[in-house]
Amino acid sequence: MNPNSLLDKLGGIVTGLPFMPKIQKYLFVGPVLAKYDGGKLFREVVATLMKLACIGVALGGLRMELLFIELLGDQPLPSLLLMLWTIIVCYSTIHVLWTRANTIYNQPDSEINITPILVVLIRTVGEVISFVYYTTAVFGFVICIIGGADGGTPIPMEKGFEGAIYVLAFGLIGGFIATLAAYFWAEAINIAVTIARNTEIMAKNASKSE
Repeated sequence: MNPNSLLDKLGGIVTGLPFMPKIQKYLFVGPVLAKYDGGKLFREVVATLMKLACIGVALGGLRMELLFIELLGDQPLPSLLLMLWTIIVCYSTIHVLWTRANTIYNQPDSEINITPILVVLIRTVGEVISFVYYTTAVFGFVICIIGGADGGTPIPMEKGFEGAIYVLAFGLIGGFIATLAAYFWAEAINIAVTIARNTEIMAKNASKSE
């Protein structure tokens, strides 16, 4: 006798016991596996973590705002510019994270669970970086026009119109390249998965035709 068939019969006897329907209501493995199969559990966890990250960004931005307020008396104009820069960066980051979290959560069930989530996450990273670059470009332009910055900035901010144009161009181009690279990487992964899926389908159809 096939051991597998014997075990299946034994399992059928156990599940057929009168009290089993009541017990099965409290068994959690089946529902969890069902969420694994469609990828719903992964999407829910990732989307929740991304929205929690929004709260972390907001709290971090609030802390930076409080630090800049303390500097208002000594350096009013730079402090105000940094406060406004922080608000815009935090807003754009939270907006992107929240929107993409909903995108991931609303993805349909599929046999391929992780890759669609990964594609959105890669795009999200590029989008967040690009908005930081864009915001820095605009504020760097203003700083250069006003008086420049001697040091402590990732982009040299020399006083004058030429330095302002350099910072603006560097930030805008850098942000676009960050988005372009992230989208290219995400699409490359998506294409690889699509090719693998189509190859598997073709192999199954070929085996059936034989």
